[in-house]
Amino acid sequence: MRSLDPVCAVKEPAILADRNHNKESLTYSKIDCREKGLSVSDTTARKKILVVDDDHELQAFLRRILSDYDVCEAPDGEKALEAAVKEPPDLILMDVRLPGMDGYQTTSQMRQQPSLAQVPVIFLSGQSAAEDKGRSFASGGSMYLRKPIRKSQLQQVLNLVFGGRDESPAARKEIAGEGR
Repeated sequence: MRSLDPVCAVKEPAILADRNHNKESLTYSKIDCREKGLSVSDTTARKKILVVDDDHELQAFLRRILSDYDVCEAPDGEKALEAAVKEPPDLILMDVRLPGMDGYQTTSQMRQQPSLAQVPVIFLSGQSAAEDKGRSFASGGSMYLRKPIRKSQLQQVLNLVFGGRDESPAARKEIAGEGR
């Protein structure tokens, strides 16, 4: 695994094609490829998820659950914004309470970036007050999950976001954390 910057890493090699479409399998990172003017196609079509949380235990838990995805982590809003602008993810898992810029402010700023305007942002919070949920949607959030998050709950969310949808009432309750 080659480190791209303080918050992101790419696990898979890329297949590179030069301007003449000559393909060669190398282990450059995606950013290296783009900087060299080469097109990039992943050897596996893995989705990229940005986890924004300052809780190292939760980050480790999510890394294990999200092992089928390229996971980048940011411990605060500023680093999350920097990483997302540099390499837009397919999904963002955003803690509400962060050092410095909170999750609401970070999401609002992300929504101002054209490359991030449509990226789903799922808020993670230990708070369950209606005003917190309302504020998450007002700032541009797509969904609100209450901590602690269960593996089955997160898997259902990923299915909703990336396909394989289970939109039954039971699935919606599980996702909302009401199926406890």
